[in-house]
Amino acid sequence: MRLLRLPCCLLLLALLCGAALPARAGSVPTVSSRQLQERIHDRSGRPLVLVYWASWCGPCRHYKEKLAALLAQYPDRPFDMLAVALDTDAQRVETFLAQHPLPYPAVLADPALVAALAGTPVPTTVLYQSDGSEARRFPGDVVQERLNHFVRRLLEQDAAPRP
Repeated sequence: MRLLRLPCCLLLLALLCGAALPARAGSVPTVSSRQLQERIHDRSGRPLVLVYWASWCGPCRHYKEKLAALLAQYPDRPFDMLAVALDTDAQRVETFLAQHPLPYPAVLADPALVAALAGTPVPTTVLYQSDGSEARRFPGDVVQERLNHFVRRLLEQDAAPRP
């Protein structure tokens, strides 16, 4: 009985101090810088709309609606979309996504990637061509019409024959 007392006290202390519990099965996957680069460059012939965001970011909460509206314009989904959370608290991301599901995949940046991206405003949207090359970057919130325009241009450029 005494053997259980110490682990229980430590768990209670961790919970009271706000420590995150390990992510449960089926949680948002964590990606390293290398894994994110692989996802960007392994597009299978499809452009990518990538957004860096955070659960604590006020503008990110309504920006996800703009991204959902963008997706709604393309029911055939000619591009992929990925949300990369720059949070340091995995549980906070899990809770946020449970309350506010995204209509596109989300991953959590690992601590090294979060550190490497320190200073990146959230949200930041990056458009990638199907070959993984960066086509356009939008730091901060973007007006819906501007986002739609540049995604349309990305798709047109990507569909154009290459020399």
